Amino acid sequence: MPMLQVSQFSRFANQGEINSEKGIIVGVSVISIGEAKGHGMEVDKVTLEQVCPVAKSHKDGIKTKFGLDHEAGIESVNGVLKNFRIDGDKVRADLHLLKSDANREKVLELATVAPNTFGLSASFSGNHITEGLVKKVRCSEIYSVDFVSDPAANKSLFSTNHNNMKDIALALGLPETATEAEIIAAGKVAFEYKAKMDAEAKKKLE
Repeated sequence: MPMLQVSQFSRFANQGEINSEKGIIVGVSVISIGEAKGHGMEVDKVTLEQVCPVAKSHKDGIKTKFGLDHEAGIESVNGVLKNFRIDGDKVRADLHLLKSDANREKVLELATVAPNTFGLSASFSGNHITEGLVKKVRCSEIYSVDFVSDPAANKSLFSTNHNNMKDIALALGLPETATEAEIIAAGKVAFEYKAKMDAEAKKKLE
């Protein structure tokens, strides 16, 4: 069965979806209905219904890593995806970043301030089918889900209802007319403030 690389991820996170202390990003989009660009194929509802149980069958989760090198060793693994579920037109999961990963803080910060600049690419195999003139993606096994800088099909990091920069600006308390640079700067400040508050709360518990 041919292995397919479906480049997808999602969009801006709601407040509370990123736990920087624990290194958990809740509700990331693993794959969604639409074109699998570069393959001449489409992801449909059946694809999601196959991906979800296959992913759940991996009791320790599906590993995530940087890049698309399928021969890369354990040193490239930076986390695992768990709690897979179908949410409308996509499969979501929760990303648990490894404490030992050198890029942990970078991923958390990017997810906060620039989620549209990177995405995930799922590597899986299956007997893909043709319906009329359209080839449909099918999944029988998943190997990994990889971080990439140019997601081809799923837009970017979270795929919530925040579908444009205007929504992101409003979520950060900025006016709708805020520039991209202002939005990124505000997101970075919010991330740093949250990290500070988390650290202070942890000290109080010690």
